[in-house]
Amino acid sequence: MGRPPLDPSLPPTQERLVAAAAEVFAREGFAAAPLAAIASQVGIRRPSLLYHFPTKEALYGAVIHAAFARLDAALQPAFALEGDFAARLEAVTQGYLRFLDEEPTFAPLLLRELLDGQGPGQALIRDGLVPLLDGVCAFLEREGGAPGGLTRQGLLALASSGLLRAAAGGLREPLWGSEAPPLPALARLIFLGQTPAASLTTTSLSARPPSASPSTTRSP
Repeated sequence: MGRPPLDPSLPPTQERLVAAAAEVFAREGFAAAPLAAIASQVGIRRPSLLYHFPTKEALYGAVIHAAFARLDAALQPAFALEGDFAARLEAVTQGYLRFLDEEPTFAPLLLRELLDGQGPGQALIRDGLVPLLDGVCAFLEREGGAPGGLTRQGLLALASSGLLRAAAGGLREPLWGSEAPPLPALARLIFLGQTPAASLTTTSLSARPPSASPSTTRSP
């Protein structure tokens, strides 16, 4: 099955421009990214790109919006599952890892913006990321009884580890090893107090979604 569109509301050319721009912005950063190179990847010229996105800021905003929309969509199935907290935590963590693997531009784009801070992305990322964090934190505190003061710190540590691993490229194996990603074990340690040797019970996990699916942008 093919990947879902970046944004169903975008016409095909705009969708392809957003995908190409994500690659260039992730590689070059906002300031250095040439609009001509983005247009060339889609087979059009710079003036045609500006017809769809009048400014570089508008294109960058579309890239950031699409990235967080796809992350939210990647996490939704985990929150829609029925089962105990441990199984749902596992599903959330695995969903996040799959998203990072399927969206290779997300980690470098976000990390570059956090380090650079020269473009318009700081406000865009704040507006997209903070509500997502709020929603996941609410889930962890409500469903798992995680202490509020530590939940956000633990979640940020977990998410940051995944981002660094995804952006490491050729350093991934030397730094993290060749075994399965350690994020699920880290999540169990942080939010369940389980050591890596402890087993995670997943038999109660059900793929049947509830009648109303929660949203990470509010309270999953």
